[in-house]
Amino acid sequence: MVHSSGYAALLNAKEATVARVQAEDREAKILTRIVSTSGSEMFYLFLLSKQSEGEETNCWLIDGVIGLQPADDGQPKVEI
Repeated sequence: MVHSSGYAALLNAKEATVARVQAEDREAKILTRIVSTSGSEMFYLFLLSKQSEGEETNCWLIDGVIGLQPADDGQPKVEI
């Protein structure tokens, strides 16, 4: 997945910061800001769930990652 063009910025990123976190019970959304090695800025929304059974009990696992383009004001168009 990360080798596709929409997610390539995640590989060897020059900078990565957490912009916003929303966590409730066993689900979380993490908005991250990534600066690629070429200097372009991209935002990614990570969707996580906290496992309740098995070997991963109480571990957060990634259920999905959504790439977001910044708007004119430099912030992503997303509500979390």
